[in-house]
Amino acid sequence: TYHLTSMPGRKALSPLAVVRKHLAKLPDEAAGEASDALAFVGDPDLRESLARDLKATEERIDRRAWKSATVLGGSVAEALLLGALLSRKDEALQKAASLQPPIKKDLPDWDLYQLTRVAQVLGVIEESTAVECQVARGFRNLIHPGRELRLAQPCDRGTAFSTMAAVDHVIRDLRRGSS
Repeated sequence: TYHLTSMPGRKALSPLAVVRKHLAKLPDEAAGEASDALAFVGDPDLRESLARDLKATEERIDRRAWKSATVLGGSVAEALLLGALLSRKDEALQKAASLQPPIKKDLPDWDLYQLTRVAQVLGVIEESTAVECQVARGFRNLIHPGRELRLAQPCDRGTAFSTMAAVDHVIRDLRRGSS
């Protein structure tokens, strides 16, 4: 039997305790390759968070976890649009107030429909991207069990891929706008 002894100069900590302490400082999930696709996102913390969520969405699609892929993908699209509009906050709020019906909430309180609508009007995203986002919005709302039952529409491969298409379109448009 082998017994671990404390490490010299480490206040009687065992080698395992030292390793555990350092591992605890690392992020739970790595961002992966998705962070390259999101290079246009200026805030490094937001970029890493979005990259992790994007990677997780793709992994859920690979595992055929349709509902979680649909919902998580929709949140990625929403976060991307929110970030893009926050960088043009005054312009976005002014445009939102001029729409019919006007959007009166503060920008961080907007939902995917409102974010998509204003982003399209401002030319942040193309019309085809707005259509994809509206489809994703409908599917993302299937997280509510009552809605899923009322509509008899479960999340499936199609909802997951439609939501991922919206994310890909948003990334494409935002990347173009940042060049």
